[in-house]
Amino acid sequence: MHRIPFAHVCSRTDFQDAARWLVAQAVTQAEVPGAIRPEAHSQHYPRQGAGMEGFCRLLWGAAPLVAGGGVLDQGAFFREGLGAGTDGRHAGFWGEPVDYDQRFVEHASIASALLLAKDWLFDPLGSEEKGNVIEWLGRINRSEVVPNNWRLFRVLANAALHRVGGPADLGRLESDLAAVDGYYLGNGWYGDGANGARDYYNPMAFHFYSLLLFRLAPDLLGGRAPVFIERAMRFAQDFRHWFADDGAAVPYGRSLTYRFAQGAFWGALAYAGVEALPWGEIKGLWMRHFRWWCGHPVLSHARTLAVGYGYPNLVMAEDYNGPGAPGWALKFFLPLALPEEHPFWRAEETACDRPAVSLQPEPGMILRRDAASGQVVASCGGYAAEWLSLSGEKYAKFAYSTKAGFCVSHGSDVGIDGMLALSDDGIHWRVRRKGADIRIEHESLISRWAPFPDVSIETTLTLEQGAEGIVQLRRHRIVSGRKLWTREGGFALNTTNVLLMGEALKRPPFCTIDGGSIVLRHENNVSGIAAESDSRTAACTVDVPNINLLHPRVRVPYLTGELEPGTTELSCRVWIR
Repeated sequence: MHRIPFAHVCSRTDFQDAARWLVAQAVTQAEVPGAIRPEAHSQHYPRQGAGMEGFCRLLWGAAPLVAGGGVLDQGAFFREGLGAGTDGRHAGFWGEPVDYDQRFVEHASIASALLLAKDWLFDPLGSEEKGNVIEWLGRINRSEVVPNNWRLFRVLANAALHRVGGPADLGRLESDLAAVDGYYLGNGWYGDGANGARDYYNPMAFHFYSLLLFRLAPDLLGGRAPVFIERAMRFAQDFRHWFADDGAAVPYGRSLTYRFAQGAFWGALAYAGVEALPWGEIKGLWMRHFRWWCGHPVLSHARTLAVGYGYPNLVMAEDYNGPGAPGWALKFFLPLALPEEHPFWRAEETACDRPAVSLQPEPGMILRRDAASGQVVASCGGYAAEWLSLSGEKYAKFAYSTKAGFCVSHGSDVGIDGMLALSDDGIHWRVRRKGADIRIEHESLISRWAPFPDVSIETTLTLEQGAEGIVQLRRHRIVSGRKLWTREGGFALNTTNVLLMGEALKRPPFCTIDGGSIVLRHENNVSGIAAESDSRTAACTVDVPNINLLHPRVRVPYLTGELEPGTTELSCRVWIR
């Protein structure tokens, strides 16, 4: 199992070494100048774009490293690659992007590198190469981009063009910033586009880019600069609750293969000089997060970041996850651009002082941290990216846990953890794909959803601290015009190292079933579910490999039953320890 070999990082020098190591491993996989594709699997955009992605995303780590005075041996490699990728006569040319092209994502990495380290990446180029780079960046002004966080790619491109003396379109920059303002929901939260998902694109995109622009191009922001800071400071109060005491972040939403980009926001606060929390707390959240990732086998055999989450895994991937996509994780290293005497680096790493419970209406969540283990569980209302494959599993489960991860569906196997699955034939199952009318009342999260045209469900979720650990109380009021079969899952239990097979997994001490209650135990981990006011029976899934984001093998305790047409109320307790 290949892990990042920096589990004990604690100093600026250690993190410089980690960034340098990750860049160096990926550079060895270069095909031609400007193109890195460390694995053979494909994606929905052309091979040129995948090679470009693998190359450009390394700039997120390389540029801050050299901007802060760190040594990087691959400077010539990056300059040659940038020149080749933007030269239509070169074998490494990145091609001609069209409207909504995935290649525009890399405008952000190139532009940010030019803003951070122009003297290292751009100034040594010849005049023709500089012209090609300027022409390449300018193409985004002649094209349409996806109307969501992508607008900030164009803002960054125009800021970089302005910096290097190219033809920046400041009118476009202003209109894109105005559009981003329109996505703002309040309390530091953005929707990713009009009525879009509320997920990790808030910290690793909207706020990350805003803080970068605040530091590097404040003259282009006008009166928005203090607004960006106020929003980031407010967001930090909510986002700190997404992290367990050991550094794990709640697995939720799309693009999770970007891994420690989840924690890049804390580094961006430091880079912008925004003490939204005490420096020691910001530093602690940032450092513990990276250490947590170093404890998981996230590397490929080539020792590059592999597509997946807790381990290499294409089952959970999106169609835009090319082999080099995980390089977005290197956004995490932005604080390396800060000098050693900065208060962030001089601060002592401390624990995060925060309440155990956080009510967050903008993303439609209630989060609770377990007093004993420090793990975090989130009740979720289901603001989903409906266009996304597996959107129900990634956005609309009732609960997400830093300890259990979550399961996706694969073939006929439904990832029922944290879900109520319903079927009108006992064979094909539907789950909540998106919640509606999401609201918080008295520390309970309420939403409505409709798995069939004549079936409506109101679900109420409440988190409590109990003797079993964190307990989620679920209540469903179901109005149905048809007969239904039901399965309701608890939290996934890691069985990767379980040696038992077959019937042995249905007996104590691993499994205890008592009517409408089931408890699974393994290696001091416990997952249970119990019916409260209905006659459902308890059961356990079989092992299905690679559907859980954190654990290669899991089992899920669940309740099953049948419902006649009419109105039915179901309730249960679900817990994990």
